[in-house]
Amino acid sequence: AEMLSSESPNINLYLGLDGGDGLPEAGELVCSSTLSSWVEECRLAEPAAGTYWLVVLNRGGSGNISDTVDLATAVIPALATGEMSASAPASAVNGVPFDLDLIWDLSAQPGDVWYGRVLLHDGVVRNGGPTIWVDLERAADDVSEATVATAELGDTVPFTITIQPNVRWEDLHYVLTDTLPFGLQIITSSITAGGQPLGNGLSWEGDLAANSGAGAEISYEAMVTRNVCLYQQDMVPLTTELWHRVNDLAAPIQAGGATLNVVNLDAACSSIHFKFLPLIFKD
Repeated sequence: AEMLSSESPNINLYLGLDGGDGLPEAGELVCSSTLSSWVEECRLAEPAAGTYWLVVLNRGGSGNISDTVDLATAVIPALATGEMSASAPASAVNGVPFDLDLIWDLSAQPGDVWYGRVLLHDGVVRNGGPTIWVDLERAADDVSEATVATAELGDTVPFTITIQPNVRWEDLHYVLTDTLPFGLQIITSSITAGGQPLGNGLSWEGDLAANSGAGAEISYEAMVTRNVCLYQQDMVPLTTELWHRVNDLAAPIQAGGATLNVVNLDAACSSIHFKFLPLIFKD
């Protein structure tokens, strides 16, 4: 259980294992967090089975009639679900630091918070080793693409791929591919930042140094070459297909691409046509 935000400057958090009456009692308390702020949390590594209660106490109101708080609760499964994994060296020397990489695959949206933990052990005895708590707050996509809102047949349209600055402790090696849909044709001479033509699209590969705060931006232009017809639609959405891979740690990830709405200029696409055929009667 964790407080994420609070209008009150001082919140206390109490967690207990219910004795069966559904009421919180002091003798049932298993965790309390009572700092002189609203930043409170309770974590139980190996909780006993049962029903738990949670009490949020406002110790120092903001002066409003009521204060709004955001509280997150989670029960972490006892067994790994495959949504997060850890990668470490096959061996380590006592007293020498080593790298531990966490890899996650979650249906998380920007702003979502997921909780988990990593247990370290000797491969024989599961319990008794150190525990690393993991709070994963989904940030914005590190790779994104943007373009203008609308265009017409024959227009030249700018596209920009943005890689967020690297604030991590390790170098990041990016490999990108971007493919344009039917109706758009890339202008290869417009590709910047060392990008290379790849079919009707481009590829880009580059490094972002650790803790540099440096990102990357690749831009190009494309021409609307065809009036793609979708029945009875004034606008036809055309979306690029953008994929990226970082440090070869996982399979390529689809970043979503950019969507351009092409104005439908063909009246035949947005109107209903009837063709009447003569009826022939046969005795």
